[in-house]
Amino acid sequence: MHPESIENESLKLLVSRTGAEIRSLVSRKDNREWMWEGNPEFWPRVAPVLFPIVGKLTDDQYIYNGRPHPLPQHGFARDRVFDVVESRPDHIRFYLRSDYDSRKFYPFDFDLFIGYNLSGNRLWVEYKVVNSGKETMYFSIGGHPGFALPGWPEKKYFLRFSHPEPLLPRLLRAGLLEETRGPALPHHDGELEIKPALFEKDALIFENLQSDWIEIRAEDGGPKLRFHFQGFPWFALWSKPGAPFICLEPWFGHADLVSHSGELPDKVGILKLNSNERFYCRYGIEILNL
Repeated sequence: MHPESIENESLKLLVSRTGAEIRSLVSRKDNREWMWEGNPEFWPRVAPVLFPIVGKLTDDQYIYNGRPHPLPQHGFARDRVFDVVESRPDHIRFYLRSDYDSRKFYPFDFDLFIGYNLSGNRLWVEYKVVNSGKETMYFSIGGHPGFALPGWPEKKYFLRFSHPEPLLPRLLRAGLLEETRGPALPHHDGELEIKPALFEKDALIFENLQSDWIEIRAEDGGPKLRFHFQGFPWFALWSKPGAPFICLEPWFGHADLVSHSGELPDKVGILKLNSNERFYCRYGIEILNL
């Protein structure tokens, strides 16, 4: 299936209808690709949408109304084919609604909209969830975009946070979230170097960061990527050890706690919508110094 494309004077974006997933983001001035290539040797995805859960569930299932429901890590939206419901030269919106197949895993009626809007040197990614059913709906949603690090690790790359942060991550144990924080990450003057050993124990997960953007910069200067995520209560950094990419992941929700009972309404960080209510959030990707 051919990806859908939009562009403006600064950026060109390709998005697959499968998962409504970004496949390419190129700055037109220098023809630079900013997204991870999806090499299956390390990780075959590029920027999956995480819905209706973020992360892993205990025993890959949750309990609702006394019944267990199987659900794979990060949910099923990333593997479903979306419809295109709006398309302009610099804007496109995708749509997925609940159906017979989704109810095998998730017994709620929903409408999920994923929008991509180019504005100058920024891409805005918008999520809207509508509870189209009659009962309260429980869900999580998040982004998982992976960004290329050309020449890494020989070339050094750094993450710069908009505000001073202690960088005390929550860690994962067999995919489930630990109750306590791990040791502080070594950083200097608000910058964290992306080193090969950083993700040896899986993702690094942060709760209520003070920062509302994070920059990726190379040691030799040049264009930088600034990632905007204001309002997201959880944020993860992740890569495969030794792979030349990094994922910046804004989340509403997270994996089950290691002590979680399995009951969906009791899951820490879960969102809920009453009938006909809507939820909206967005993050932004800005290319600087072009």
